[in-house]
Amino acid sequence: MNGFSFQSGTNQAYQSADDVPDDRSFSDSFLTAEDLEYGPVQDSIMNREFGLPGPWNFSCSNRLIPNKLYSEGPLFDNWVFNGQFSQSGDMYYCTTQKQIRIFNTTDPLNWTLQKSLDVNGSFWSFNDVDLSPCEKYLILSSFESKLRLTPIDDSNIDDYNFTQGSINGVTTYDAIDTNAGIFSVKFSGDSNKVIVGTNRRSLEMYDLVKKKLVCSVQKAHDDDVNSVCFMDPEKSNIIASGSDESCIKIWDLRCLKYDGLPQGVLVGHREGVTYVSPKYDGISLVSNSKDQTLKLWDIRTMTSQKVYIEFKRSHRYQTYFDYRWERYPLKNYTKKLAADTSLMTFRGHAVFGTCIRCFFSPLFSTGQRFIYTGSSDGDVHIFDSVTGKTARILKDPYDGPLQETKLIRDVSWHPFVPLLCAASFRKTILSYNYSS
Repeated sequence: MNGFSFQSGTNQAYQSADDVPDDRSFSDSFLTAEDLEYGPVQDSIMNREFGLPGPWNFSCSNRLIPNKLYSEGPLFDNWVFNGQFSQSGDMYYCTTQKQIRIFNTTDPLNWTLQKSLDVNGSFWSFNDVDLSPCEKYLILSSFESKLRLTPIDDSNIDDYNFTQGSINGVTTYDAIDTNAGIFSVKFSGDSNKVIVGTNRRSLEMYDLVKKKLVCSVQKAHDDDVNSVCFMDPEKSNIIASGSDESCIKIWDLRCLKYDGLPQGVLVGHREGVTYVSPKYDGISLVSNSKDQTLKLWDIRTMTSQKVYIEFKRSHRYQTYFDYRWERYPLKNYTKKLAADTSLMTFRGHAVFGTCIRCFFSPLFSTGQRFIYTGSSDGDVHIFDSVTGKTARILKDPYDGPLQETKLIRDVSWHPFVPLLCAASFRKTILSYNYSS
């Protein structure tokens, strides 16, 4: 992204003697047709039944990766920060700085506008938006200490103000604190509660029915909490949080009321974590980071809070560069931390300017084999979690003067058809589909 400056003379200071070669990073190679070949379908099925070794969890749809720009549009009044398909695939919801739009996508290639709302307020932009599992409500967070809830089928917007909430007599936000903000919000599986991450370094669980806080961890991280998620939305007990502290912490809501501590920490990123996204199997998740990497994790490899604190104290690996203006000093440094427990590391995309997001590909059409992410250079990168290679890079063809507006912050792959939509700072939605 244009406008960043490289800070010279700092890269050696953040390399440790016990850094190790990253032998699980292959994204500089591209996926080939052979990587997706499984042989005759009937032979594969027979071998699977006989228990012979082989990649039996296959899908013919693995070959149908979006590869062509299908459309640009609609146009918006400002940068598009968030954009996602519903779990049913019948809806696409997105936000700009102060506008909400919901589209009917029952026909994935012919959208109709279902709802449009302009929201007034002093906040700069919507940081996050989530659709309830029942698909009846949208919840939105911003640089304010309150959430906004809007039903899908009407134009009402209810404010849920955190300044009114307290736990054990401790107010979580000062009513006059204009710096309080909610960076991330996610619905629980029953649609009745939300978990949020804040720039006050806290995690908060909010009951939308009772309109009160039900859980709060005031010092969850040592820096802003940029992203939160439920590992298994049906049970909604295990939570992951990513922070500018550079780590991901795993929490069990059943234990928080006793000790207020995480169950473990995922160590491996060198800079702040911009997004965490689960596979919804209760075990796997992916994360994006300002260190310009995307990582695949198994939470069973997490380390303890005590070991993490000691490792970070003894290793000065975080540069704290400002990803809004500066280049990353260790961009070309590919060794990983000695404490890195990630399964794979992917490179090639750019994480500058805003919290770029990443996800697993759909279960129905791809078996969640692929991992995809937006990028500050306007591309969408799709990685293969089996081989570690780059499966595809979807290019933005825009060649105008304002190249910095090509940034892609949010991406969403339709749950059933090979259609991938990217929310662009060019004030539009880029739609890519599969073409033979």
